[in-house]
Amino acid sequence: MEAAVWLREQGVPDVAPAAYGVWIENDRAVRFLLHVDADPPARATDAVRPSPGEALEGYRQGVPVTAVVMVCSEAGERAIHTDAGVAGLPVAVAVATPRRLAAVGSPAEAVWSRVGGDPGHLVRLIDLADQ
Repeated sequence: MEAAVWLREQGVPDVAPAAYGVWIENDRAVRFLLHVDADPPARATDAVRPSPGEALEGYRQGVPVTAVVMVCSEAGERAIHTDAGVAGLPVAVAVATPRRLAAVGSPAEAVWSRVGGDPGHLVRLIDLADQ
C-alpha cells in the first residue's frame, strides 16, 4: 500500500505494486517496484484477470525506478514473455516464479528473467540496473 501511495504522490496513478525497494551492491543500485501477479479468479463470476500487459499498463507513463520485478506462476511468466503489451515499458521488467525464488533463498540471486531477452537467461537483481 505504501508503494502505491508513494507513486500517486509522484504522479503515477493506477498501479498497484506490492512493495518498493532499493538493492545496493558493489557501488551499484537498482530501485525497483515489486508487482505480484495474483492467481486467476476462483469463480467464473469473479472479475476477468488482466493480461500481463494490462496489469503493467500503468507503469507505461514512467515510474521513478530502474525496474519492475514481477513474481508470478510459470504460466504467467510465459505469458509475460509473449505479451506485446509489456514491450516498450520505460523501465526494465523482469519476472521470477515463487518456485525459483524458494530454490535459491534470495531474490538477489540469478532468478530473474528479463522481459525482452532470452527467457532462459536468468539475471541477478543488481544486473537490472544495467538497462
